[in-house]
Amino acid sequence: MAKSLDDMEFRPVRIIGEFDHDGEVLIGPRHLIDPKSSAGADGGNSLFSSGAGVGYHVITPFRLADSGERVLVNRGWVPAKLADPATRPQWQQRGRVELIGLVRLTEPAGLVGGYLVDARSPANSGAVGPQSRSARRGVTCRIRRDVEALSGELNTLPFFVDACASGVDSSESAGTFPIGGQTRLSLRNEHLSYIVTWYSLGALLLVFWAMRIR
Repeated sequence: MAKSLDDMEFRPVRIIGEFDHDGEVLIGPRHLIDPKSSAGADGGNSLFSSGAGVGYHVITPFRLADSGERVLVNRGWVPAKLADPATRPQWQQRGRVELIGLVRLTEPAGLVGGYLVDARSPANSGAVGPQSRSARRGVTCRIRRDVEALSGELNTLPFFVDACASGVDSSESAGTFPIGGQTRLSLRNEHLSYIVTWYSLGALLLVFWAMRIR
């Protein structure tokens, strides 16, 4: 299964089921990736992802309607003042929901969220430096997205989905949270480089052909 999951990173999926908000954990600190922005980003890890203040990604177990199995869903970003779920009961979705998202794998050790992370340390999935001091008391917080560790802790499959931004206007300006779409893929446009390369090769072939017939 591990090999097949490795091949699925960033693949879009559609899931139907219900959230188990009692198992909610946070990953952070993170800066907001504005889903409406055209700027490229890296899943909210950078301290420079946006001009928004520091917040957290809300990770919630999600029970699949068809199988009853549970997976992990990153519902999106909330500001630090809303880290405690008791401060946002109106946004704790209940009942059956349908989500579109991207499959994500475990974050590698290194610079994550602006902090140095050591994957060998079990505490907070390997946090070295500030841990969960910005989160509200009683809220479980992790520095790094460690899918295997989270799935073991929350009794879910080792399958992690970053929810895409929904049709609902969830944003700082709208005042609704969490804000989904915290993975942004920046794909380079290679068409121009291909055109330049092939035209250059064509020009060289013409030069060689002209030299041979002289």
